[in-house]
Amino acid sequence: MDIAAVIKAIDGIGARDWIDYASLVLNAIGLFVAVGTLIFAVYIYRRFSLRQQLLEKQKETVFDLVHCLQNTTFHFGIKGLNDGSKTTYGHFAKFFDLKNKDMPRLQGALSHKEKLLVTIEAFEEWQFTQFVNNPFTPRSIAAALDPFILNGPLVQCNGDDFPKLVTLLSYNAYNDKNRIGKDSPTKHLLYQIEGCPITKDFNSFHKACTELSSKINEWLAEFGAADLNLR
Repeated sequence: MDIAAVIKAIDGIGARDWIDYASLVLNAIGLFVAVGTLIFAVYIYRRFSLRQQLLEKQKETVFDLVHCLQNTTFHFGIKGLNDGSKTTYGHFAKFFDLKNKDMPRLQGALSHKEKLLVTIEAFEEWQFTQFVNNPFTPRSIAAALDPFILNGPLVQCNGDDFPKLVTLLSYNAYNDKNRIGKDSPTKHLLYQIEGCPITKDFNSFHKACTELSSKINEWLAEFGAADLNLR
């Protein structure tokens, strides 16, 4: 028997087995990598798909808030502009117009340092406050909305007791069907609200409005919507 031939045959068989084993291992690794890649791809797709859906919902919510603010009109009354005169000068202002400091009588209202008196009806007209508890409202915007939430004890006041005064009154009370006048039965009940940030004075209210407007602009600008006419 040719020993060399036998050894050669055994060596040949061992080499083929090793090649087959290595090929099997490589195929298994390839399959594992392929499955892992597929799982990772599905995970990334689902994660970013959900993130995109959430972002779209947030954008829709912010646009709804902007629309709501566009349709919000305040009425602020000012007394004591002229040497303590008891005459009250009223003025209507859209929410986004408050950033325009050239607005008539705005500077006069900002100069008053006394507490801002409000009517409950005025708060009830502010539909935009509902967005503070909306889960899709971005946190920075929700934080800017929070100061407008009515909280703290109410103290009813008589505006006649204040030589100088700025009030936030009900806008709807001035419509054609319910206009306030000398002989009108409609009368505003004024309140001081302790603990409500915007009622410290009119300047605090004005700052809260401009801060909310700025936060909306900043959030939209992050996504390329920086060309909106939010004054």
